[in-house]
Amino acid sequence: MKIGIDLGGTKIEAVVLNAEGEQIHVERIPTPQHDYQGTLDA
Repeated sequence: MKIGIDLGGTKIEAVVLNAEGEQIHVERIPTPQHDYQGTLDA
């Protein structure tokens, strides 16, 4: 399995790929604004 994380200014997105490189899970949430601890918690 492989995990990818995109931490951006408007969203945090994570994807999980299986051994064949197929996407098996994706989750996207808004990035907390002006909240460092909130970003870490997200």
